[in-house]
Amino acid sequence: MTPEELLNIVQFFPDLPGVYRYLDSDENIIYAGKAKNLRKRVSSYARLDTLSNRIRQMVFNARNIIFETTLTEADALILESKLIKEFRPKYNILLKDDKDYPFLVITKTHDYPRILKYRGKEMLKEYRKGPFVSAKALYDIILEITKLFQIRTCTDYTFKTRKRPCIEYFIHQCSAPCVNYISKEDYDEKIKAVYRFLDGKNADIIEDLTKEMYDASNALEYEKAASLRDQIKVLSSYIVQNINLSNTHIVIKASFENTTIIKVFFYNNNINYGTKDFFFNSAEQDILQSFIKQFYFDFPSPREIWVNEEIEDADVLGTAYKTKIIFVEPKRTKKLLLQECYNSALTSLGVYIEQNLSNEEHLKRIQSIFGLTKIPNRIDIFDNSHFFGKNAFGCVVVFEDGKFKRKDYRAYKIQSANTQDDYQMMREVIERRYLKDDAILPDLLLIDGGLGQFNVVNAMLDSYHLQIDIISIAKGVNRNAFDETFFSRKLKEFKFTKGDKTLFFLERLRDEAHNFAIKSSRKSFEKTFQNSELSSIKDLSSEVIKNLYEHFKDIEEIRHASEEELSKVKGMSYNLAKRLIKYFKDH
Repeated sequence: MTPEELLNIVQFFPDLPGVYRYLDSDENIIYAGKAKNLRKRVSSYARLDTLSNRIRQMVFNARNIIFETTLTEADALILESKLIKEFRPKYNILLKDDKDYPFLVITKTHDYPRILKYRGKEMLKEYRKGPFVSAKALYDIILEITKLFQIRTCTDYTFKTRKRPCIEYFIHQCSAPCVNYISKEDYDEKIKAVYRFLDGKNADIIEDLTKEMYDASNALEYEKAASLRDQIKVLSSYIVQNINLSNTHIVIKASFENTTIIKVFFYNNNINYGTKDFFFNSAEQDILQSFIKQFYFDFPSPREIWVNEEIEDADVLGTAYKTKIIFVEPKRTKKLLLQECYNSALTSLGVYIEQNLSNEEHLKRIQSIFGLTKIPNRIDIFDNSHFFGKNAFGCVVVFEDGKFKRKDYRAYKIQSANTQDDYQMMREVIERRYLKDDAILPDLLLIDGGLGQFNVVNAMLDSYHLQIDIISIAKGVNRNAFDETFFSRKLKEFKFTKGDKTLFFLERLRDEAHNFAIKSSRKSFEKTFQNSELSSIKDLSSEVIKNLYEHFKDIEEIRHASEEELSKVKGMSYNLAKRLIKYFKDH
């Protein structure tokens, strides 16, 4: 579209707030924006010399512009954010983060509440805090709480079936309410202390603990006093001095050459709920503004957002998302926290750039060594797993843009009868993953397997005319690391020299898929035996049920086993075997 064509279209636009959309020749949205005055804003795109390269290219590729008016500029901003999220236009700065954020939950409906990480629909009857943008930050908070207050994290099923305390009790991270090592009244007091901690009332808790510490010391209970002292020290570290961060996000932008980081620090009741890094392969001026528009469209906005760069539409953003955006320059502020946040962002940016350069070199080497058609940007890594022939899964993890893309991980529960046939499992996963209309084809398929697996998958890709490069990685003779053999279309057999960094890179990809596959299969197996009818039998612990399934493979084999066969299972006595046989006879 030429500037003249653009101005010819825009002359019919109103002087009202709204949203405009640039369309390509196929009527796809390639850019969406909002405006206080539609005619004035869109007319500015005709001045090509004032535009960035990205936007200039967008105007050139556009074939039409349409608009939609709104009552206010804030309404336009929300509609713009919705369009960007839904259509992901090619020339908008896009936030690559689209997932459900976890909450910290305490199960108030149980006599002995449990603390856990939770994603999904709101649990109305339970105590919730969050959302947490980082699962690691939530895990760290839960770990700190269990250390401080010894609250249980086990499932209700495990709690019900425990006969003796687990390892969490012995490392002082649980008070073992499952075996009545703590009274309900004392446990309730611990839960109340957790609520106070999460509500930011650490000073009150510290005051109570300090009194308790002195009482223990005076009573010559020095071990208890030392433990209380350590609790006080940890709680004190959560108090942010001289700054009120009751519900505040600190959003820091830092750029180097053509890479930008947006690092967000989440504070609630003066507790750091973690940080999250967002990277963009651009250094354009409007990245921070675009980030806030898109991120807070889904994520609950705080009372205040502190930024280190002035934003053009700060007032409009604040009105739309019911928050207050405050510009604070870290280099000039006397508040040490802001300077620390800025320094942290710079460090993360440096690590990201260095890591990306390293990954890029590995990917170039992989293309050269194995004769790939192009440098692989998106890699699918396959592995299969089953648990004693049951709960079989074919799993795929994705490595894209220099990092693992966990939201694209998939675990396919194998539906074919023979779940120990590795070749058939791979055939099934290939068909289910790539033979669908909306399939995303990778640049490279990395398979954990030998020449046989390579030949099977390669033949399938050829038969379905799928243009995907493929490499297979087979473990060494003694399953040793750094002794793997690789197979590709160019090289029927290849080994790296020991200590090669590209070999380590490929092993890291393989190991991620392997761990994900094992985790998926084990989780399914544990769910099978935990939901088993055997759990209702008295004195039959979860450990013994697990041993039964490992020995007999399924419930039908257990049902028809003799007393002698049952008693051979670890944890099964003759009396328990008799009781199990009687249970099956009665039911």
